[in-house]
Amino acid sequence: MKTGGEMAGKIISLKGVTKTYKADGVSFDAVRGVDLDIIEGERISIMGPSGSGKSTLMHMVGLLDVPTKGHIYINGEDVSKKSENELAYIRGKTIGFVFQSFYLVPSLNALENVALPMMFYRIEKEEREKRAKEILKEFGIGEKLANYPNQLSGGQRQRVAIARSLANDPKIILADEPTGNLDSKSGEEVLKVFDDLHQREGRTLVTVTHERYVAERAERIVHIRDGLIEKIEKVDENKRETVRGRGLVK
Repeated sequence: MKTGGEMAGKIISLKGVTKTYKADGVSFDAVRGVDLDIIEGERISIMGPSGSGKSTLMHMVGLLDVPTKGHIYINGEDVSKKSENELAYIRGKTIGFVFQSFYLVPSLNALENVALPMMFYRIEKEEREKRAKEILKEFGIGEKLANYPNQLSGGQRQRVAIARSLANDPKIILADEPTGNLDSKSGEEVLKVFDDLHQREGRTLVTVTHERYVAERAERIVHIRDGLIEKIEKVDENKRETVRGRGLVK
């Protein structure tokens, strides 16, 4: 167990994390002994080619999967050996997820999709709807509360998905290729939402992406190859400001 001093300021810490899969009697290490510390309020990007292990790493950071070896600390607590119920509780209260494919419930309207995560923590319906309305209005889609996912544009669906990720006020937002299914204009709008979440609200933001212009909005870029961290690149503040100011330029 790490002491408070060792973990101070680190909201996420990976120590020797390995993920091994087995198929047809053959073992394969998707992630191999990764060490990584993420400071509270930091924004990082994870980049790597297909099959590099970046999504597997994201799933373990998000407690959607568990390491075969090594330890993962969230807010200084070792979560590596927690039960599925314990992980689900920590995940729901601490981490918000945004995915490329949105994963909105098609039978629920925008308001109901955003309110859904709060149901699992026994928040009263009136409070759930009030908070969902506030978040959607803040994201500029307050007039779309009654619209179902198939009645929204791609950019609007992703903003609903981001709003849903904030329902339980998590400290950490994990985004997996959040602009992958969007056109340039909608993608830039979504990236500006992330800019705001990080700069104004100080949330810790981890983004998996294969797009350089998306990665450069972060403070650090973690490059993954063959299940290992190849290098960690610090992004110059002037470059981040330039990327945010010019929009989608590849």
